[in-house]
Amino acid sequence: MNLHKLIITLFLLVYFIPEIFESIDRIGPQWTVLGFLNLFVSIYFFYRYDDYIKPFIENIKIEVRYLICYSLFLLISFSSIIYVQNFPEFIITFSQYFTIFITFILLLICFSKVKDKINFFLNLNISLATLEVLYILILFYLFFDYEVGITRNRFYGGAAANVNIAAFSLALKSPFVLYKLFKTKGNFKLLFYLILFSALLFCIFVSFSRGGFLALSFSIITTLVYFLFFEYKKNRFFLKNFVLMLFFILTTFMTFNYLNKNKDSQVLSNSLIERYSSISINTQDGSVNQRLRYYNQVISRASKNPFLGVGLGNHKLVSIKDDNFDINDYVIPYHAHNDFLQILSESGILALFSYIFILFFSVKYLFDLWKNSYLKKRFFMFSCIIALGVYTIDSMLNFPIARPISQLQWVLLISMIVSLYLNFKKDEKV
Repeated sequence: MNLHKLIITLFLLVYFIPEIFESIDRIGPQWTVLGFLNLFVSIYFFYRYDDYIKPFIENIKIEVRYLICYSLFLLISFSSIIYVQNFPEFIITFSQYFTIFITFILLLICFSKVKDKINFFLNLNISLATLEVLYILILFYLFFDYEVGITRNRFYGGAAANVNIAAFSLALKSPFVLYKLFKTKGNFKLLFYLILFSALLFCIFVSFSRGGFLALSFSIITTLVYFLFFEYKKNRFFLKNFVLMLFFILTTFMTFNYLNKNKDSQVLSNSLIERYSSISINTQDGSVNQRLRYYNQVISRASKNPFLGVGLGNHKLVSIKDDNFDINDYVIPYHAHNDFLQILSESGILALFSYIFILFFSVKYLFDLWKNSYLKKRFFMFSCIIALGVYTIDSMLNFPIARPISQLQWVLLISMIVSLYLNFKKDEKV
């Protein structure tokens, strides 16, 4: 492994940093380690300015819109400082935003030095998915109670230490697992990807994360539709791989159902079916009702502070005035459970638009690459579009922007996309 691949891998290994320094969760240590990693890598790149920084500046001139949108997002978010009620919260949140931006730049520089970008990216995602799945399955083995059956257990969050984050993390990697599954011809490799996909599915099942299951369903359906329309005639192995995938999905579901029985062989509940069939805007569901209440409060608040919001990091403070339901129960509503609305609430509509344009240009670049059949990897380009869709679903239901492990996967994806597009534009000029 060369230096640049090693650096990219080190960034992703932040995911597996446990609770250290007597922290109550993994977020603090992960942000701290990521910050130091950014510092050391940045010093090395500036030390070798002519090899890294100078070429990066020259390359980015080819296509500056992405960097402009990202920079605008940071600038507008910083401008919300004039409305902050709690300055330390502003500093903490902005430092997290800036940390991820620096990580994006460093990963972009590293990817520019990697020749086999796509293969490396795929192998990295497959390796991470394998590690995550093994982590969750080991914890499942250790904490599963045959007499109780399968319940929603925080330990099944694995390295993420949260079942929702773990489910979306696996869902984000699912398009690339499916890509390898449908593209492989060797029986041994096919068996590996089938087992990995089944294990990934099982881990999302035990998380009982409706959002994670929704994202995975989106990934599977869109992958199949694309393959049927654009790849089927090119791949004679599709039908066999597809039938085997369906068989493994059915086997996984039956295994889950079997384990969800008590000692008298009675199914404890149709909890899995009930949980996922409740995916709807059902105001009778406590979790859904809670989110809808948060969304309405943010929209109402944004109408009073449309341009710069209430100040970055200050949503949790103003939410105290809006919502005392959760406060009386356990905690204050720290997040709006929707990143787009959170940005609107804290930094205003201009910050929201710049953030949306970051996503927009990511998709646009991929479509441009797809239309031009760049590197003859159309299926891969579309898999990346699906992954962006999964991240968008997560952003609409949770708060990945506040989680370092979610952000690391996000910047890994967009840095690879931008790097491919810059190479494409250079080749086009030549």
